[in-house]
Amino acid sequence: MELTQIKVYRLGPIAAFDRSAHSVSQILLSNYFARYGVESYLYLRSLEPERSVEELEKFLGVEFSENLKVFTTVRHKGLSTALNFSRLVRDVLKNRDSLNVIFLSKSSHVLQLRWLKKMANVRIVFENRQTKPFAEAVTSSDLNYVVCPEVYRELSEELPHVKLWNYHYPVGDYLFQPVKRLEKKERYRLGYLGSLLPEKGLGFLFRALKELPQFDLLVVGGNERQVSEAKRVAEKKGVSERVRFTGFVPQREIPRALSEVDIMVAPFTPSQKTIPLKAYEYMALGKLVISAGIEPVKVVAGD
Repeated sequence: MELTQIKVYRLGPIAAFDRSAHSVSQILLSNYFARYGVESYLYLRSLEPERSVEELEKFLGVEFSENLKVFTTVRHKGLSTALNFSRLVRDVLKNRDSLNVIFLSKSSHVLQLRWLKKMANVRIVFENRQTKPFAEAVTSSDLNYVVCPEVYRELSEELPHVKLWNYHYPVGDYLFQPVKRLEKKERYRLGYLGSLLPEKGLGFLFRALKELPQFDLLVVGGNERQVSEAKRVAEKKGVSERVRFTGFVPQREIPRALSEVDIMVAPFTPSQKTIPLKAYEYMALGKLVISAGIEPVKVVAGD
């Protein structure tokens, strides 16, 4: 089958102008298909209704392919979901002569849209990023991406005939850099990239930094509220003078933002249940990595 005969649709809790890793990665995935000639449809909830698709490209630091059809609706979650559902159904039925592959990341969406398989040439791909197996959604899908290793093992044992893939979030090709040796110096700079939510372990990292006077820390990511709270914690731990925050940085600008960092640190907590994006991003950057030894990291790193 020619690529031009395949249409890809992505629907889920995806928001335009959202700095979360989930939203950014889903938009990049849709653009990835489109770049290789597959007509792709992306349905977004609009957090900034007056802003254009061109502004979204600038916000993310990427250029959308002409094969990517981006639709934004309203800010309200419920209404946005209803509008995106109706638009997706309309587009699928319009393209019924093509192979229509629908990527869904919520089990409820799988159950609500599985009837389309009887109306058109549809395949459903369920991307389960949670720690629950969602057996009914799995059996209703043609292919299942599973992030959590424990869920993958459970489904493999209970549903041996379903198609399962264990996968991780995408990392842009341009991020990949050769690994550099660590030079001996009087001071080192640690780097942290990603969300600044409490469960990501920044509090632990600040405590450790207090015992390591030869290290400074660069923190890349987070919205204004998260940065403000993290600064407060760093000050409370007595390390604020050795910590610098950049706030959110578009993915394409990350290598430059972290160019002076010697070692990347991933202070994961046990609540990190899924394959950790940081491990892939850090390794892609060619940086040495220090990480908490939680189970998902062991899946990535091996020994």
